[in-house]
Amino acid sequence: MTPRPPTSNWLSSILGYEVDIRSSARVGEAYGLASEIFRLELTGGPVGDVVVKRWDLDSPAGTAEIRFYEHFGGRLDIPLPVCLAGGSDGSTGYLVLSALDGFRQGDVLVDEGDDVIERIVRMLGRLHGQWWGSAELDRLPWLRDAMTTLPDDAWCADRRSAFLDRFGQPQSDLAGELLARAPEVLARGTAILGRVPATLVHGDAHLDNFLFAPGTGEPYLIDWAGCRRGPGAQDLAAVLVGMAAGDTRRRLLDAYHDALVEHGASGVSQEDVVAMAGGALHWMFVFWTLGTARWMPTTPRESAMQRDHLKRIEGAVDEWQSIDPGVFDAVAG
Repeated sequence: MTPRPPTSNWLSSILGYEVDIRSSARVGEAYGLASEIFRLELTGGPVGDVVVKRWDLDSPAGTAEIRFYEHFGGRLDIPLPVCLAGGSDGSTGYLVLSALDGFRQGDVLVDEGDDVIERIVRMLGRLHGQWWGSAELDRLPWLRDAMTTLPDDAWCADRRSAFLDRFGQPQSDLAGELLARAPEVLARGTAILGRVPATLVHGDAHLDNFLFAPGTGEPYLIDWAGCRRGPGAQDLAAVLVGMAAGDTRRRLLDAYHDALVEHGASGVSQEDVVAMAGGALHWMFVFWTLGTARWMPTTPRESAMQRDHLKRIEGAVDEWQSIDPGVFDAVAG
């Protein structure tokens, strides 16, 4: 069934003043989004054009993104779209956000330049530094805890069998060894990250979720449905694996460190950042291999994404040893 665009009456009732929708256009379909997103050209009212996002509240997204904008909107040291309204309409959640004119959306299947990736990691450093060790996060019952939702040994065994049936043994000897010891890999990552102060984590920091401002290229991070309280290295590792490669990762780690400390994470050394990112890489290896073992892509784009993820994570664990030679000593070799 084709999603129906919002009506002027509905939007006026949500915003609390009269507006007229001159035109509407569905956006984001090519990205395979679980939500419905419409860009609306408006007349009337004090705001310009808007974007309306709607989704099923029974989905894993739940109400987290609504709560995020209610609590954090206008309070972060990073730019966000302005949230004009958010709530529920029966079993449907919705957000009304300011439209960002002229912005370019990233694409996980299209590589970005090193300068763009550095802007992203610096932005993440600002975000994580601002909420580093914040007790306020502990007082938010709706904000999920990244450290308490990890898979168990039975899940690892089931998914490893499915992975090997579909994809075979990894080409990298190290990746094959890590795959065979997935529970230990997860446990080692958890032990490292458990020593890190919690911060506000986006939880899905891939290129599809970045918009880039015209002229400046400043990154805006969108889709906060997976936000959580946990180690910021989760977001950092997602960028270092999903966007970067080779020697550039060392420079990006330093850039993240500088922004992190500048915005509140005092006392964190560059070596600390390397160790945190290595811990997150343990987690990422399991989630990007076993976590996709039973995912059956339904579009060519999704198939390409799955292949790209597997290629990137296998390359990353091999290349990471040039940054931290002993990173996997506790679980491999």
